[in-house]
Amino acid sequence: MIFRKLFHTEKYEKIANELGDRKRKLDAEIATIRTKFHAKAENADIPEAFEEAEALLALKKKMQQADAKAPEMERFLELMQQLCQYLKEEGKQKRRKQKKRKNCGSIAGVRCRKRKICKNPLPRWKKHSGS
Repeated sequence: MIFRKLFHTEKYEKIANELGDRKRKLDAEIATIRTKFHAKAENADIPEAFEEAEALLALKKKMQQADAKAPEMERFLELMQQLCQYLKEEGKQKRRKQKKRKNCGSIAGVRCRKRKICKNPLPRWKKHSGS
């Protein structure tokens, strides 16, 4: 106390205290983010058909450990974004196939009247869209 007054270091002590408070708040925020991140990573389903599935599974295992580093977390997020794009494209392709089947393969998108004129006739077990 005497040295603080003698050397006028009160300002520096206030700065040090303020920085300490900020650090504690940020550490708590980081811990919350890590917890949420680990929970999301744990619930991620990774299809085997995805080209980066092995790398993503390896990173997923690391994410489940408490000591995952920021670069690993960033790489995991990048691969998860690629997976989302892959799943979107896969969904679009499935919808196109369903739409094509729904159209019965008829010319100009008009539903055919008889099964015999379809380019892509439906299997016998499926109901035919024509009359």
